[in-house]
Amino acid sequence: MKEIKTIDKGPWYRYDFSEKSDHLIIGFGSLRMFNRKKKRGFEWDNLLKYKFGYLKFNRLFVGDINNSWWHTDYEGLLGYGPLVLRDFLLKKIKESGATKTLCLGVSMGGYGSLLLGCLTGATKCMAFSPQTLLSEGRRRKSLNRKFEGFDIDESLTDLRRVLLEQNNNKTIYKIWHGSLNGNDKLAANRLSKCKNVFIYPVNTSRHNPIKLVIKSGDFKKEIESFIRG
Repeated sequence: MKEIKTIDKGPWYRYDFSEKSDHLIIGFGSLRMFNRKKKRGFEWDNLLKYKFGYLKFNRLFVGDINNSWWHTDYEGLLGYGPLVLRDFLLKKIKESGATKTLCLGVSMGGYGSLLLGCLTGATKCMAFSPQTLLSEGRRRKSLNRKFEGFDIDESLTDLRRVLLEQNNNKTIYKIWHGSLNGNDKLAANRLSKCKNVFIYPVNTSRHNPIKLVIKSGDFKKEIESFIRG
């Protein structure tokens, strides 16, 4: 039987399954992850490694090199789009031995954490200022150009529709957004009536409120409750 690697890295993913744990945290990269001048590695990796080293859990990180909100292709995988990535994640979750998964993401990563968390049946999703609607006609011209040549599944571009139609009724969705940022507030509140969705306004106009959520202690509480709960 072929031995499964516990640590591996590809052009758009990285994982470390070396801990003996049934808890897995999946971090989804934002738009800026592959655009940063300073290569700092995969988003969430250092934060989880150094701030929560006292907890036992395994880690998996993915990014969208095309910055397509997870709707185009991934090097090494056949096909394209969220369902192809879902199958990859389910395979890795099984390899990790996890029975509980938590998905994390900011902005495009937040969109990914909610979408893929729902599609994979995650235990909990934590999203910070996620976009929730990419339907045709509402997309930026640059995103429409990236979608050329792909038969985009429009049903997967509206997270409200995804959560209403595909929700497994077990996943918990927690969303933080800047209360003074109108676009982020609107995007989050679109999901407010979906089952198991909890929305937390943060007193800021910033698109990314993660530093304030960390400073408040709420981020730590959520991670600890996932691992220890």
